[in-house]
Amino acid sequence: MGAEQDAPPLFGNRHGWTLRQRFLALDSYGLLLLMILVTLLASVVSLTGRESLMTDIRLVVLVGTLAFALHTSNASRFAYTICAMLAFVAVVLTIGLGAIDPSSRTSEAVASASAFLLVAAVLITVLRRFGSHPDATGCPQRSPAVRCRSRAAG
Repeated sequence: MGAEQDAPPLFGNRHGWTLRQRFLALDSYGLLLLMILVTLLASVVSLTGRESLMTDIRLVVLVGTLAFALHTSNASRFAYTICAMLAFVAVVLTIGLGAIDPSSRTSEAVASASAFLLVAAVLITVLRRFGSHPDATGCPQRSPAVRCRSRAAG
């Protein structure tokens, strides 16, 4: 009976946390899923006559999602460095070519390739974390009587 009382709840273990606390916490896969959904929405929104602006907004949303995926998955410094370089190159090429000729096939191809690479980086980041730590709650596989520090903090 004591083990049942000490078992952490399956849902609501971060009930009462502020949005800032949720963003700063590791293993915030619910918020990451929300950011991925925002990324999907940003990718399908089209404003006639504002294609260049929407391309820039999509890129910013993708870079933000990648940064949050790196934080949430507790990525290594090496992964941060590689993804930062990738994001920098994507931003410079996409915005640079978009400023020169936003409607050219080259700038559209670079924007699409940049978006693909950023999405792939998010996917690899999350899959790498799940591969090394299949429990997305951030707690190692233990008996239910042992509470995880991230759950105990809430």
